[in-house]
Amino acid sequence: MSPAETYLSKQIEIAEAAGNETAASAWKSMKQMHHAKQWKQLTGLVREHVAHFREGAPVLHKDLDLEVLYENFIARFADSANPKDVAVILCMISEDIFEKRGEQAAWDFVDKYRQPCKKDAVAAVRLQVGEIELRLKARRNNVLVHGDEIKRRLPEIQEELEKLHGVTEAHAPFFKTSAAFLRETKNYAAYYREALRYLGCEDLGSLTEATKTEYAILVSFAALLGDDVYNIGELLAHPVMQYLEVGEYSWLKDLIVAFNAGDIPKFQALKTSWGKWPDLAENEVFITNKVRLLSIMELALSRAKSNRSLSLQDIAQKAQVKEKEAEFLVMRAVSKNLIIANINEVDKLVTISWIAPRVLTRIQIRSLMKQINAWEKDVEVARVVLEKEADPIFVHQ
Repeated sequence: MSPAETYLSKQIEIAEAAGNETAASAWKSMKQMHHAKQWKQLTGLVREHVAHFREGAPVLHKDLDLEVLYENFIARFADSANPKDVAVILCMISEDIFEKRGEQAAWDFVDKYRQPCKKDAVAAVRLQVGEIELRLKARRNNVLVHGDEIKRRLPEIQEELEKLHGVTEAHAPFFKTSAAFLRETKNYAAYYREALRYLGCEDLGSLTEATKTEYAILVSFAALLGDDVYNIGELLAHPVMQYLEVGEYSWLKDLIVAFNAGDIPKFQALKTSWGKWPDLAENEVFITNKVRLLSIMELALSRAKSNRSLSLQDIAQKAQVKEKEAEFLVMRAVSKNLIIANINEVDKLVTISWIAPRVLTRIQIRSLMKQINAWEKDVEVARVVLEKEADPIFVHQ
């Protein structure tokens, strides 16, 4: 009997002695697969059991030592296993060791068993992401110990990630980890983009409702607080936002809708809710100014392209500022590349020739459809006029 099967037989005995038939059956299945050399199926099953253990719902006995499991069993067939599964198993077990035995023990474990991951590019990147996950756990006085190292390593890992073909198993963990670091550093704009990338790669079905709600809240806050984040249609269209529609955070979904629409009255009406959150209350002026800039874009978008000459009075009314401040607001919108506009100071008119592309909501699309329908009618009228006026010309010739 091989050392691995000896270890498995011992675990079967322990499970049976404890009357844990579920665990005994799981150990027996792994022993059968190991004996039949079904490495792919075995690795997948082990990965599943380790994941359950880490999630607090172990199929195997709850006092199992994962490091011993790897040393006495998984390491024996790791060279024949799927490297991607091995990388994920290594990441999960190293986190378990970190929590129970400390950072150095976790690093020693990863360094000892990383070899099988080197033969697969995806597995290698996934293990590197796991190392960043460990560094994010290391804190002193609630401050990251390895902040500078993480900042240096993330771009290097991203370069390796970009060499991979398609969306791999390494993509979602990378964007998740990168977003977590950006959240730590309060880089809201970068966190907004990275978190959306993560949600775009992740299988949402694998996340709990609580986790999806948490991401909807965090990304919404980042949209509000992020410098130069104005295009949030992608967020509004994302499935996670449905978890804000009912319950205690429904006001946040309403706030994001109002923000995207540049709706100052609605935004202010919701202050009774968002004003209770320090991050938002402390940045009220900043966020309000972003809403005002979006109100100009919305006002221009509501007009046909041939009729985008807006009076400063209209802009001031929409943005709820004094007329003398409206011109400065337009200049800020231009400086942020939200619009291209010409200001006629004599006539107090602003002619907008271009609006930054945005992901549109259904309401915005309906407004655009009305403009397209109006344009079609204008084209039809022009066609009829042209036909009538052209007949005498053709007859004369």
